[in-house]
Amino acid sequence: MSRDIYTSLTAASAAQKHLEHIANNLSNVNTTGYKERRVSFESVLAQSGTGPLEEGYVKISDGQINQEPGSLLQDNVNTHLALRGEGFFVVENGSGERFLTRSGNFQMDNQGYLVNQRGEKLQTQTGSVQLDDFQRDGFTIATDGRFLDENGAEFAQLLVMNGDNLEPLPGTRWKGENFRELEAEAIQVEQGFLEASNVNPFRTMIEMMETTRHLELHQKTLQSSQQMDSNLNQMARRT
Repeated sequence: MSRDIYTSLTAASAAQKHLEHIANNLSNVNTTGYKERRVSFESVLAQSGTGPLEEGYVKISDGQINQEPGSLLQDNVNTHLALRGEGFFVVENGSGERFLTRSGNFQMDNQGYLVNQRGEKLQTQTGSVQLDDFQRDGFTIATDGRFLDENGAEFAQLLVMNGDNLEPLPGTRWKGENFRELEAEAIQVEQGFLEASNVNPFRTMIEMMETTRHLELHQKTLQSSQQMDSNLNQMARRT
């Protein structure tokens, strides 16, 4: 078997994984707060001097988060929030686990907590924020993240954090390491807005077509290599 088939095989596998990332990005083009994942390719020389991959192979990265902001869409719902610049909202589930999200389509539950669609509670510097009967209709959130009642008195400060090695979870949430709080002067909150997905559908469709062509090319190379091996085997049997 010719060695070129292994390089073509890894390249075809990488292209297939790339298509899966692209399809996931396209499926979330209308998902509030979604951040697309970008992958990269590299040719890697095998470390050992023996084996079928000694001439090298193609490797694809796991995917990096594109941190570019999505456009902000105003809907004037007072429980909907969006962030400008860096940082993530923090939500907490019933087990006390915290996650990061840019999806600010929060709603108020029957106990006065601001929650996401999974029922996870929005976090402030002092924990989950619970609004009383007077605050529920008249509260506002300043651009620096301060929760203000109808008289302008502050009663909570929104928690905005960053993290390392972020991994996506269902519901446009992220888990990671080394969560760290942003200072109030670095926070830019917009109440009554939502952040749209940062996926560019036109660029992503072009990327899908190009990757599909690459996959087809590698598949043809594999077929040619297999045919060449078959011809060589037939020649060897005749001699």
